[in-house]
Amino acid sequence: MAVNTLQPARGDPGSWRHETIDADTPLSQEMLRRALVGEIPGIRIPGVIGPEVCETVLGNLLAFSKQRAAYAGGLNIGSALADGFDENAKAVKSHWELRYMNAMTWEEYGARKPGWESMRESLTKGVAPDLLSIVQHRLQAAWPGKVTRARHPVTGQELYAGILRPGAPKLHADWAADDIRGMPAVHQIGISIYIRNQGPGGDLRVFRTLVAGPGNTANSGLVPIGNYDLPYSIVDGAEYDVIPVRGGDMIIAPNRYLHDVTPCPDESMRMAFGVHAVMLLDGTLVLFS
Repeated sequence: MAVNTLQPARGDPGSWRHETIDADTPLSQEMLRRALVGEIPGIRIPGVIGPEVCETVLGNLLAFSKQRAAYAGGLNIGSALADGFDENAKAVKSHWELRYMNAMTWEEYGARKPGWESMRESLTKGVAPDLLSIVQHRLQAAWPGKVTRARHPVTGQELYAGILRPGAPKLHADWAADDIRGMPAVHQIGISIYIRNQGPGGDLRVFRTLVAGPGNTANSGLVPIGNYDLPYSIVDGAEYDVIPVRGGDMIIAPNRYLHDVTPCPDESMRMAFGVHAVMLLDGTLVLFS
């Protein structure tokens, strides 16, 4: 696996720091551009949703989880949504990871997607807009191009967007071109709305280090699979920033860069709604999870 610890090499050591704006301040095109290309490690917007919305989402999510006999884990909408959840694959945490591990066909994915959409929309019903629409509205207000749902580059199928889970705490990177071969990705950010993070810890740490290549396949017999749970030796000496997160915050970060979560005593006390936003060659931002 090739590792690039030098690109991009901007600014002085220690100057790579996230920006914070309040929830009433519009996200600017320039700030969003800087996050997309990795000029800054992220943007924190505290209080995008209120405590009542957070509690409603958690309550609904717990109710959904109890309804799924195949679900065995914490509050994780990805696993709860995946009817084909493999009890023997405890490391599999969401339906999109199942898909890339060939646990379902694209036809099955398309058939199940309406149910996932309905469940996501019902999480905030009566107290707030759909969490995905909150993300899309804020991005569209800042971005001059189109912000829309991603489609599979071969089948043309619209992809699902929006998972709720404690998050992936180990060192890893995300890149759409590796997740979905053929997607003409240029830049990428991850957007999370935190439903709960009571601390201490559980904050997002972003390293100024890129990993090139998709990593090991699930059936290779090699570990780690993909770009998850990577050795910390590859970020030795790398510049990094810690972005504090609390319930109600929106975090926008260039998630192609290596990142992890600072240690917290109880992962179940951390919950986030997550979406990838990918900039395509024509400048469109497309959303998927």
